[in-house]
Formats: sequence, structure tokens, C-alpha cells
Amino acid sequence: MYRVEAGADDDPTVVWSEPYDTIGEVRLGQYELGSGTSPTILGNGKYVAITDNADQMQVTVFRTDEPLDPNEERIVCEVRVFENQSGQALSNSLIGSRLSLIATNNYSYWFDWETGELLEPSAPGVERTDINPNGNGCTKVWSNTKVATTTSPRLSTRTGLIYTMAREMDTNKVDADHPYGLDVYYWTAIDFRTGQTVWQKMAGTGSMFDSFYPGMAIGPNEAPYYGGYGGLMSIRDTP
Repeated sequence: MYRVEAGADDDPTVVWSEPYDTIGEVRLGQYELGSGTSPTILGNGKYVAITDNADQMQVTVFRTDEPLDPNEERIVCEVRVFENQSGQALSNSLIGSRLSLIATNNYSYWFDWETGELLEPSAPGVERTDINPNGNGCTKVWSNTKVATTTSPRLSTRTGLIYTMAREMDTNKVDADHPYGLDVYYWTAIDFRTGQTVWQKMAGTGSMFDSFYPGMAIGPNEAPYYGGYGGLMSIRDTP
């Protein structure tokens, strides 16, 4: 992890750098040798967070200040995520709000870009980790082991809901073309406070409703928007 600023003549200058754990291999469900997450800044700019690439993946939070206060260390915490899942990986950004971080699990996701087919769905998992108010360590708040998504979720601080597109596999439809079952996609809202799924609405079936990386967007009309392989989709309340 690096903090870079414009130095003399606007040349990029490294202010500080700090290593994080990595197994030195690309995890199933990622394309990167290290962290798959772009850095998330939170806590009024005091912290920056990623998931690392340790053997047991962790949410890793760094202090952004330079220099640090006496007795402070650069890393605030390293909290294991998705410990009870079959594996862990993340190629999307963490949600950061005040002192809270939301991570999702992309482990094992395998999409054939040439044929447009989902070869292996991702493992489920959504978790919330909070930085302690005193800045000393972090605490895991909740874990949702049911929702599987490869969309970067969006938090509405107005509704207190996390919006994403979730995938469920209908195992009643297992056949030669669908070894894991038929992939069914649902607009999904998760309670930020508890991690419980509040509501779901089916969007469709098949890989054209799938996606990898794009962030859910909330428009000025308060409707969520989502970019899938098949195109742009939206859902909204009816009058």
C-alpha cells in the first residue's frame, strides 16, 4: 500500500508505503496477484482499507497520516473475513461509510468471456467490519453467508440498505449445460445494521443478468441501476 503525493515539479512522490500479506498466487475468483480491491478511504480521510491476499483473507486498515502519532502503527487492524466459507477472494471495492466497511466474497467465480457462459458461480458472503471509535483495532459486526454477488454493492445512508444483484443457483435445473443449476438473479437489499436480507426481486435467469466489477448506482430518481452483461437494468417503486 502506497500514499503518493505531488512533489517538486509535480513529480509523484511516495509519502509512505506499507506491505500487506499475500500468498504470492492469484486466488480463484480474482485476476490480481495481490489485493483485488481498489483502496477505500473512510473515517474523514483518517483510514484507507483493502482486503489483502493472505492465506486467510483479511480486511486490512491503514492510517493515512504522515507522520504517525507516538505509539501508533501504520496498520490499524487485520480482520479475517469469510472464515466459514469454502474460500475467500474479492475483486471489488469495499464499501466505506464513517468507520464501517462492507466486504463481499467473489471466491471461485469463473466466467467464460469468449462464450458468455457462467462456468462456476462465486461463493456467498457479505460481512461488515467496523474500525473501533478509539482507532485501536477493528470489530466484526455481522456476517451474511447466504447472499452471493459479484457486483460492487451500494449503501444508501438514507434507507440504511445495501443494494446489490445476488445470484442463486436453482439446483432443480441441473443438466449438461448447467452443472451447478440454473443461475437466477435477484435485486437484493441488505440491512446495514444487522446484515439480514430485507427484500429480493427477481431480475431474470441466465448469464446476461450476471456481471463482474460494476458498482450498483442509485439515480436522482432514487432508483438503483445495474450494468449486466446483457445491458443496463433498473428497478423502481411503482406509484
